[in-house]
Amino acid sequence: DTRADGFAGRRSLLIAAGAACCCCGTCMASAPAALAQGPAAYPAGTKPTLYERLVSYAVAIDTPEHAAEIERRRDELFARNPIKQSDVVVEIGLGAAPNVSHYPRGTRVLGVDPNAAFAARAAEAADAAGVELELVNATAESLP
Repeated sequence: DTRADGFAGRRSLLIAAGAACCCCGTCMASAPAALAQGPAAYPAGTKPTLYERLVSYAVAIDTPEHAAEIERRRDELFARNPIKQSDVVVEIGLGAAPNVSHYPRGTRVLGVDPNAAFAARAAEAADAAGVELELVNATAESLP
């Protein structure tokens, strides 16, 4: 988990911070369940906490092996469940929007995430993929 340059990688960084960094199970297995739930949404107009900024940054970096495994799993998921351009996709826990590259150009995406520190990365990913993104800073539990 440590690269030659001494950087431990996002998995170690997040586990040390008490969070799970993805759904692949490798990092989740070693993070306590209570800590893997992440932060709750914060009131509009307030700044993200250091934890939220750290998670936003850490998710943007990755080891090549971990990134390849996650991409393989995404490819399998979207091959079994293809998205059509006419679909409206609701992503709960949008994060940095890593799935949008699998959607057809022009797809409408409603992205829900309690961590507003992801917004800029999510918008960049959506622009690059050519999808229409509406961001909502909220937890899934707070949706109507």
